Amino acid sequence: MDPTLRWTRLPWIAGVLLLVASLIGATQVMNRPGETPPAAKVPPASPGAAAPVYCQGRVDVTPGYVGLMPLQSGAVVSVACHDGQRVNEGDPLLQVDPKPYELEVNKARAAVQIAQAKLDDARQGLEVYTKNLKAQEEQIRLAKEQVNYAREWYERADQQLKSGVRLGPTERDVNQLRIQVTLSEARVAAEEAKLETLRASHPAPKIKEAEEQVAYQTRLVDQAKEALGRCTLKAPRVGTVLRVMATVGSQYGPQSHQPAVEFAPDGPLVVRIDLDQEYASGVKLNAVAKIQDETEPSLVWTGKVAAIAGAYLAPRSANALDPASAASTGRTLEVIVLIDGGANPPKINQRMRVTITP
Repeated sequence: MDPTLRWTRLPWIAGVLLLVASLIGATQVMNRPGETPPAAKVPPASPGAAAPVYCQGRVDVTPGYVGLMPLQSGAVVSVACHDGQRVNEGDPLLQVDPKPYELEVNKARAAVQIAQAKLDDARQGLEVYTKNLKAQEEQIRLAKEQVNYAREWYERADQQLKSGVRLGPTERDVNQLRIQVTLSEARVAAEEAKLETLRASHPAPKIKEAEEQVAYQTRLVDQAKEALGRCTLKAPRVGTVLRVMATVGSQYGPQSHQPAVEFAPDGPLVVRIDLDQEYASGVKLNAVAKIQDETEPSLVWTGKVAAIAGAYLAPRSANALDPASAASTGRTLEVIVLIDGGANPPKINQRMRVTITP
């Protein structure tokens, strides 16, 4: 190669080497001690230490909020509550049309009156029976006296006849007296037969039957009243009406699925968490939990693990009235985190991020 050309290229080579050296120096300055990237600042975990468990859940109330339905079929005629209302146990929430059930109560009461009238008749029959029984016993007593009287005259006449008393009874007279004794004995037998027939017609079975009928019809009245009472949907316990879904005219029956009232009974607030199996071993009872609003991490509560389910099951959906809660079909472990009380409690069904510290 021409020496002149080689020396001509040397300045270009030197310039490239100087540029490379400048880049290396700048890199060293940017990565000098004290300027380590944030990821490098995290200290390594201690040997054997368990990592926190990060999970999500929803706020619920113990023992869970529920959807209330009218206990009787019919159209809603009145609504006695509103969203957010505090209620006591037994307070009326709404009522379905009571007219059909009032009719059943009236019919049952009429049946009781009929049964009571039959019972009164049976008891009056017992009074008549008692009087007739005493009268028949008196007839038997009189008939027996007549037998004794006829037998006495017969025996006296027969004795006189056999003794040959002058101007005494004849054989015909004695035979007539014997016939009188026989007739009197027959009368006693007839009266005793009447007594047995009368005793067989004792009204006690009819009275008992009538009493049972009155009791039965009375129970039907109670059942009809109970059915009428179920027309009014009442608060099952002290709590809060979350939302009223029913309006006047809403129809409810066995095929209804949408609740009329969403109700939250008073109780401690918890976060229900559906935990996948791979993270379950890191959660223990009484473990401390940090609870943050899913969309606003500055809203923070504390709590602890209060319960861990004994089986992996499909996520609970009966108490969470959000259809999205039933979307998952996998088996998870339900973990209940009890929220510590405070002045600003979270709201039911609020989505939370939970950090459980082992």
